[in-house]
Amino acid sequence: MEHLSTLWSAVDKPDLVWLGVGTACTSLFAYLWRRGKKTRDTIKDAMFIDANIRDVVAGTPNQTIPYAVIEGVIVPVGKPLQSQLGVEGVIQELLMEEHRRVWNKVSRIWYDTSRTIRRVTNRIPFSLACKGGKVRVLEPTQAAMLSLDVIYDKFEPEDATMGKRVVDWMSGEAVKGYQETEKMLKVGTQLFGYGELALEEGQVVLRNPSNNATYFITNLAPSELAKQYQTKVTMLKAFTILFGVGTLIALCAFAAKWYRRYRENQEFFAQTEQVRAARRRQDGEPPEDVDEEHACVVCQTNAREVIILDCGHICCCADCADLLQPRKCPICRRVIARILPVYNP
Repeated sequence: MEHLSTLWSAVDKPDLVWLGVGTACTSLFAYLWRRGKKTRDTIKDAMFIDANIRDVVAGTPNQTIPYAVIEGVIVPVGKPLQSQLGVEGVIQELLMEEHRRVWNKVSRIWYDTSRTIRRVTNRIPFSLACKGGKVRVLEPTQAAMLSLDVIYDKFEPEDATMGKRVVDWMSGEAVKGYQETEKMLKVGTQLFGYGELALEEGQVVLRNPSNNATYFITNLAPSELAKQYQTKVTMLKAFTILFGVGTLIALCAFAAKWYRRYRENQEFFAQTEQVRAARRRQDGEPPEDVDEEHACVVCQTNAREVIILDCGHICCCADCADLLQPRKCPICRRVIARILPVYNP
């Protein structure tokens, strides 16, 4: 058990770190691959309803379709939102960003960065007017893909004086300007809704699926959305195989290195045991008093009884040579290749 503990302590920690990182990346990409494949298959198998939606939903168990696709035009429930350009919509997103240039002390170059100063989202209830009736859309902001149109996008550069520019240059950080963006889900937009259809209080609603399927409100048709996910699935599969093969190679290399060290340790332990056996054959037990000149430099108790190769130093006993970690000569710190017993007349 002590030998196994010694062997484990000799394992390179960076190897374990890289092996752990490779395993984690492989597991992550495999999970994303399986989830993307499941989403793609769910989209392909989803029921497309384009007529008599209320009757179809009412005729299902629990008046619920776990996952379906509908197509319709956005109709607001109540007064629509107004953009600053007079465009009407049901979801409005206002975004203010600050753009900066920052000096990287390591690479010695300026690079651009940005941060969000303000983000405001306004929304009102809305429905999708389909051929088979209206469907109320619930929790649209929870959709994985919500198609918003850019209504307004303006960048206002920073009006800095020469003095401020010098200060910014000395501090290594300069404001380039501010960007204001407005996005909306406009009234009258043709969209596809992917989710759970249910009948609530006599009204058909589209909501986030309770079976953990992905909720979409997008302008992509089922064939286009499935094709987009197929591209993602192919890429994730490639990354999974790449990291999996890399991790397997690293694991094999780690196992080979560990086994090689295991064999080296077994040989070293056998060598020290031979020295102990030689000691017992010579005088049965080590002498009680050993003069300082011939005492082990490590324990100062036993006699020096091994020759360390390749350096050739005679400086320690077999017991201490067995316990050296790292396995290096106590005198010159060279790696110990093997040891030989010393003849003490």
